[in-house]
Amino acid sequence: MKFDEKELLRQAQQFDEKALSEIYEIYSPLLYRYAMRLLGNQQIVEECLSDTFLRFLRALHNSQGPVDHLKSYLYRVAHNWVIDYYRHSKLEPEELTDDLPAEAITVDDQAHQNIMISKARRALLSLTMEQQQIIILKYLEGWDNEDIAHLLKKKNGAIRGQLFRALNALRKELQKKEKYDVQ
Repeated sequence: MKFDEKELLRQAQQFDEKALSEIYEIYSPLLYRYAMRLLGNQQIVEECLSDTFLRFLRALHNSQGPVDHLKSYLYRVAHNWVIDYYRHSKLEPEELTDDLPAEAITVDDQAHQNIMISKARRALLSLTMEQQQIIILKYLEGWDNEDIAHLLKKKNGAIRGQLFRALNALRKELQKKEKYDVQ
């Protein structure tokens, strides 16, 4: 579905209900996936999403908020919420579920997969928030460097350098965790 983000934003600034609803329909799944990768808990992610859109509406009400680049603005608000969450709370334990996987896999394979996901999440969370954000946006959300640079208000070349350093830091963290797991 192709849409004109600037026109949608212009209509939202006039509190057009259809435009606001469309913004939510377009961006909430993307923001949900992004926040879930950082937070890993459905209830907390839903709180993040609701607060992100509430902050967006408040900004519109106060004649503030984005002039353009709505997607970047919403991601920035969500990411700031995640930073505040980790700053003001203790890390919660991983949520365990009784959900059965869609495909039939063995219990051992599922356990191994859950352990690997948990290790990857912990390794990612050990990085700086900016490194986490760059890796998630680039490799999990599929953003290009130019969009990431705009979101972070940096130059494209700086993003390439930070991405290189972030991947090296992630690799070292995963190798460190493997070393401890073997012993």
